Amino acid sequence: MALVNPKKRKMIDNEELEEEETEAKVASAVEELNENISKEVAEVFKSIERSYAKNRKKFRSYS
Repeated sequence: MALVNPKKRKMIDNEELEEEETEAKVASAVEELNENISKEVAEVFKSIERSYAKNRKKFRSYS
């Protein structure tokens, strides 16, 4: 079965349609991963900042 893409006014076969759907799914997955990675990196930096502040207080008390 073929579909007509109204914007391009050409025939699209099922294989091409599946390829476009797959590309859209991959793009969506990559975007979701990017968001998750950004959140994780932010948490790591917050943890490092807390650790740094804690250690800084320790070193000041030794002085």
